[in-house]
Amino acid sequence: MLDISNLTFSYDGKVTIFDEFKFTVDQGEFVCLQGRNGAGKTTLLNIIAGLTYAPELKVELFNKELTQKELKDQVVYIPTKPEFYNELTVDRFIDLIAYLWGERESFKKQVFMYIAELKLIYTKNQRVGDFSLGMQYKLYLATFLAIPRKILLLDEPFNALDRDSRKVAIKLVKNYVGQNQGCCIFSSHVTATIDNLKTRTINIERRETYEK
Repeated sequence: MLDISNLTFSYDGKVTIFDEFKFTVDQGEFVCLQGRNGAGKTTLLNIIAGLTYAPELKVELFNKELTQKELKDQVVYIPTKPEFYNELTVDRFIDLIAYLWGERESFKKQVFMYIAELKLIYTKNQRVGDFSLGMQYKLYLATFLAIPRKILLLDEPFNALDRDSRKVAIKLVKNYVGQNQGCCIFSSHVTATIDNLKTRTINIERRETYEK
């Protein structure tokens, strides 16, 4: 399904993070990125999401070659700590995402279904900035899982959720991948998350290469 190759990347042209790195993810897979802190797991997710530019990257999706920009259009990325305009209410946040991502009215209906499943309870005029981290994560997850894409990226997912909410979130993520006939790539240190989500592991080993 997704083929990544020729990934060479360094910060400031000094410390090499990836050197002609490559991997493949099949449709329906949940691939867990593992490696020590600083190995490049989040960097790899950022590159696939189009947040970090890798000029030599080669990408194929369903045997069709894509640019990094085109790949970005196939991705939903849910970071470990969501970012919001804190003054927005839930309704305003959902409206903003619908506008930015070009989603239709059915999108909002799906978001509120996920909010109900995750048992996110809030008052109508409550600001997102006043939410706990767990509440913010539920809102972010519910909103972005309503956007259909082939590739779902998760960075240290569900850490802010309690055990029952984590079970619901894992179910929603699995359903998302199945419904969109796509794949999921995630990074996690939590054994329960890894055991309940992964179908395969890719180890990221950073090479300590420094350019003079």
